[in-house]
Amino acid sequence: MIDERTRDVLLLEAERGSLIRRPWSIEERRAVMRGVYGRATIAIEPVIVGGVFLALVIGLLLRGDYLLAPIFLVGVVGATGWFMAVVRKPLQAMREMKQPIYILDGYMRLREPDEDSDECSGGYIAVMTHDRRIACEWPLTDAEEAVAYGLRPALIEFSFFGGVHTIDGKATGAVPAHTPPLGVGLAAALDR
Repeated sequence: MIDERTRDVLLLEAERGSLIRRPWSIEERRAVMRGVYGRATIAIEPVIVGGVFLALVIGLLLRGDYLLAPIFLVGVVGATGWFMAVVRKPLQAMREMKQPIYILDGYMRLREPDEDSDECSGGYIAVMTHDRRIACEWPLTDAEEAVAYGLRPALIEFSFFGGVHTIDGKATGAVPAHTPPLGVGLAAALDR
């Protein structure tokens, strides 16, 4: 990952035009929004559970049972946390679609995991400028992703939040090309 100062410098360079950028395509936006809608449908469950616990708390308080009401209030707080955990990443992805996708004709570097990496990490992928400055770096989530560590020239499309979208015109799967409605069945589709 890059630090905030490096990101600010790169964003400043992008604003000056030294990094080429493009807006998100309609298909890319559609894929992200389907994921958001899918997570929203999943988020109905904690809303319902939280609503039931809240109704119990209100009913207990109206009956004057001040001993049991706090117990169910913990359920309301837990359901709220559950809801926030489910919708946080999709809402962040939706917000990040306002940022452009950057196009960089530079280098792609794959490196091995370091001592700070998760045990199942495949290492790191970095996008580098033509003068080999790191534009951004992300951890690889699967040990099988990084086949050959090293540095190679590449034309890369990336976003700071979404990672590497394409390498030499080939999609990486960061934004799936075909997302099922509401994202239902996406995991099975990606496994194929």
